[in-house]
Parts: sequence; C-alpha cells; structure tokens
Amino acid sequence: MGFDQKVHEIIRINTHIRDFWADGGWAPRDAAQILSRSRLDWQVSLSHTLRLWLEPCKPDEAGGRLILGWANLGALVEGTLKWFLCVYEANYAAQAIKTKRGRAVGQPLDPDEPALGELIQFFQEHVWTPDQAQSWTPWLNHVRVRRNAIHAYQDRELGTCPELTDAIGRYRALLLELEGSVPYPDEYAYPADIAAMRSGERFESPESAITSPRRGGGR
Repeated sequence: MGFDQKVHEIIRINTHIRDFWADGGWAPRDAAQILSRSRLDWQVSLSHTLRLWLEPCKPDEAGGRLILGWANLGALVEGTLKWFLCVYEANYAAQAIKTKRGRAVGQPLDPDEPALGELIQFFQEHVWTPDQAQSWTPWLNHVRVRRNAIHAYQDRELGTCPELTDAIGRYRALLLELEGSVPYPDEYAYPADIAAMRSGERFESPESAITSPRRGGGR
C-alpha cells in the first residue's frame, strides 16, 4: 500500500470517529459530555496535514519538516489515545492517571490533563494486553521522543523521512486497532470501507460505503 493511500485511510477513519463520537456518540453520560468537548475535528485536520511533511523540499528545510512532521504525528497519536479513554471513561475512571498534577481515583477524566508519556504508561498498565503492550509501548515512546524535538533547543535525533513514513503507516494500524475495540449500536450501519481496511480486503464501492452492520459490544 502506498503512502498516499495510508494517509487517505487515516483521514477516513478519523472522519468516521468525528462523525459518530463528536457529540458523545452513544457513550454513557459522563463520557458523552467529555467527548462533546473534545476537538475530534482537529484530528481530521491533522490527518490531512500528514502529506505536507514528505513533499519535496530544499535541503535547508529538511530538518524543520521532520520536526513538524513528528509533532503532527505525535499530536494525532495523543488525540487517538485520549479519544479511546473518553469512550471508556466509565471503565477507566477508577484508575488514577499518574500526571504531574495528580488525579484522584474515580475523578472524571479530563482529556486535556495527561501528557503523551502519561497516557502511554496508563495504557501499558490498564488497557493493553501483554502482547499489545509489547507491540505498542516501544513504538509509542519512540514517537513521543521524536515529537519532543519540537520543544528542544539542544541537539535531538530527528530520524529520517522513510522512518517518519513508516511511523505514519503504523499510526494507521493503531487507529484500526483502537477504533475496532469500541462498541457501536446493533442497528448502526458500520462503514464497510473501514471494515475492509481491518480485514485487509480491497473495497471497490465508495458509493455504498456504509453498508456493513456492526454489532455492539464492550471491551
């Protein structure tokens, strides 16, 4: 699969997440209130900008493009992790997220509070299975370190354009894994094109993209 197709699918998945969940979806009341305050529309906009960082550029722009590209990807990763926790707020509210400001057990989740490193630690401790943690935690921390170059005046390793391209493709896989774990109503016509992405099948009919029933369920 080419890079443009991967970005297209990232845009498609984040658009679907925005359209269903931006007003709270069918989440419980507390989670719905949090989701209604979240800027899932910015996730879509940030998805569109992924193409910018790998366009041809002058040599003296290369470092800046990598810094901004990693920042773009890091913001998307952070937003996706926060969205997932907001959907499952009732499940994870009893687990304290270890932030610099601290968070009391059972306190409603504030999606603006935890930083990316704190989210990664929380997912490792409370969300991922052992196999998922082994697969995702090192990659998430790698994105976090690369993303943090935007804050540094000192020398930081920026990686390469192929590395950033690969990381963007891995973000697509993260999106599919997390979005595929959230519940939808039994009667909801789940987008068939996204279902095809998850199964690895080729989807040929954009006009009938919303045709696949998706049964509800919890994590």
